Amino acid sequence: YGFGFAFAAIVLLMREANTMVDVGRFLVQGFSGTNFPVQSLPYWLILSSILFAIGLALVAALVIYAGIKTSLVAPVVAVEGERNPVAALNRSWSLTKGNSLRLALFYLLVGAAFLIVIMVAASIVGIFASLIGGPHAGEVAGAIVSAALNAVMALYFVAIVAAAHRQLAGPDDSRTFA
Repeated sequence: YGFGFAFAAIVLLMREANTMVDVGRFLVQGFSGTNFPVQSLPYWLILSSILFAIGLALVAALVIYAGIKTSLVAPVVAVEGERNPVAALNRSWSLTKGNSLRLALFYLLVGAAFLIVIMVAASIVGIFASLIGGPHAGEVAGAIVSAALNAVMALYFVAIVAAAHRQLAGPDDSRTFA
């Protein structure tokens, strides 16, 4: 979130978002070699391009790791009734301790399965709608199917996160009769 807040603050100060986006795009394209081979750069820029790529990969890995570790915050707040945000983050962090890799792989597999189902369903509906009503009807029908299946996928992910919380938190003895 830090980069996003900093970017938003600079955009608010400059009152012009396009300039910041263009500068960011120029820097990323200049250091990544998307417009020309990296080998054509001077040596010091090749080194900085490699360091830039390594840094980007590390940031992406840290963001994914933090996302997995904090993925149970919503169930901690909703089910356990924790209202302190720092305590909810700590509880989610402790619940995922030792299970982060398993959770990441499970989330990845479920996401990949949903992605395949959404792509196949939207493509099939889009093809048939294109045959019946033309290319625009196919695009609209595919988008509607994709949006509906994305809503279903979001609902399933909420249930999956709740189930993961239930398994990692253990049984709740407060709901049993004494």
